[in-house]
Amino acid sequence: MSGSAGSKLKALASYAGWMLGAQVATAMLQFGYAAVTSRLVPGAGFGAYAVALNLAAVVSLIAQGGLGLAAARTPELRPGKLSFLILFAVGLGIVSGFLLVVLARPWAALWDVPEAIAPARVVGITAFFAPLSGLLLGLLRRLGEFRLLAISTVVTSAIGMGIGVVAVLLAPGPVTLLISPVVATILLTIVALVLTRRQWWARPEAAAARTDLGFAWRALGLTMLSYLSGTAPKWSVSRWVGADALGQWNRADVLTAVPIEQILTAFGQAVYPEFRHDIGAQSRRRQAWTDYLLLVAWACFPVSAILAGLAPIATAILFGPGWGLAASIAPLVAIQYAFVAVETALAKALESVGRFRLLVPTALASLTVVALGAVGTALTGSWAVALVALIGASILRHLLQLVFSIRVGALDGWSLAKGYGCSLSVSAILGGSAALVSAGALGGLHLSAALGGAGLIVIAVVSGIVLRRQLPPVQILARYRSNG
Repeated sequence: MSGSAGSKLKALASYAGWMLGAQVATAMLQFGYAAVTSRLVPGAGFGAYAVALNLAAVVSLIAQGGLGLAAARTPELRPGKLSFLILFAVGLGIVSGFLLVVLARPWAALWDVPEAIAPARVVGITAFFAPLSGLLLGLLRRLGEFRLLAISTVVTSAIGMGIGVVAVLLAPGPVTLLISPVVATILLTIVALVLTRRQWWARPEAAAARTDLGFAWRALGLTMLSYLSGTAPKWSVSRWVGADALGQWNRADVLTAVPIEQILTAFGQAVYPEFRHDIGAQSRRRQAWTDYLLLVAWACFPVSAILAGLAPIATAILFGPGWGLAASIAPLVAIQYAFVAVETALAKALESVGRFRLLVPTALASLTVVALGAVGTALTGSWAVALVALIGASILRHLLQLVFSIRVGALDGWSLAKGYGCSLSVSAILGGSAALVSAGALGGLHLSAALGGAGLIVIAVVSGIVLRRQLPPVQILARYRSNG
């Protein structure tokens, strides 16, 4: 998002469009996959599945070492440098896969879910491929190959889920739930390796990769702090509420967190490589970063509000009986991810220009709030305490980042305040209308409430279409088009 953002808007919109299309298609596949598997595997099984995925996530994050982020924002593409980074990633993958197998038993004991030992060892396969996959996907984003990346992601995900559904049908359980992500990861890594072969086929040059590795390790530290903030609440729920509650949270994530993550991923993967132009260019950031945050807010706040309102009825329809707790958890998860979206967008922008000294204190403040929430969960035995603390941590971290960024002139505080306020007001109306639909359809209120809520949503959508030129995000995009 540099000073020439106007001329790049069409390309960035195309990139984001391809990635958003891929994310939406993948989400639709995941909903179908979840609808089938949630009727075959109980909550405790999904709890063990979630514990295994959390171990794979932490080992993979350490193993990747920020290589994907470094590749996405590297100033220059040298085959020798990329060749060395690929060899480095393969070495990290071997170590991480071995570590995951070794750590499976103590990790399951830490979460008090012994059923997670076997799934954690199976998912070790993804840890082996994770560093190489992260690097190659970051390289594809740096090259602007978003169309190929989008198509590859959807196709490999579809194949993985197809094989995964068959596996779960034949042997329902947490181990077979992992077949889908394992197959998809292997296939996507192979495809990315083939697509980028001309970029890295050269004699390895370790010295040329030194700068990128330095950035990667610093980015890793921040990623680990974010991982701890996101994982500690779920760990506390697993320890002091139970594996079934963790499994219910996992299903709530699929319904509400995943769609928001898909939108954010589409924005972030398209825009992140462009942030490299803002390194050392303070004058370019203020308007561009402010506009970027407002676009993310308008994309994610309303969607989160609607998901929060519709979560109870959507859970009943999609997952079937036995997921009442997931229906209660999902609205809070949707609210939390609305703030995660803008917080992550700003954090990634600051990270890309190397403002680590600003990001570390805010991450530690967030982690402190989450830790207090974990203590509260242990004392009360309530999952709600952990989730409320997670929401508070996301809000606090974003507020601190906003204050610091505004003080150094990287953001327009007044424009952000107006934009956030307007987006949150619209989102509150949409969320309330969606909640009426759920309450009326489930019998909590008269059926007329559902009809009234649906009517309000239709009116809002029609009004948005008719008055689209007056909508703030449309006006932002129009300004960049005119400047181009």
